Amino acid sequence: MEYPWGTLVADYGDERYRFLFNGKPEREVINLMKSNAFKWSPRNEAWQRQITPNASYAVNNYILPKLAEIYQKAK
Repeated sequence: MEYPWGTLVADYGDERYRFLFNGKPEREVINLMKSNAFKWSPRNEAWQRQITPNASYAVNNYILPKLAEIYQKAK
């Protein structure tokens, strides 16, 4: 899915959620990713985490709303 900050990919073949940002994210965004168990993958150039029910909950209830809030402030 496309967003103003980048793209969220649910790669079911690799069983990973991947956040691909347009450029380097701010420290607040990096901390958000880390606090929700996402790790930086240099190989995929994305913040990623295995797809699990907990990961899905984090993406939908914490990360996406917080990213919307952060990038609304930036406008």
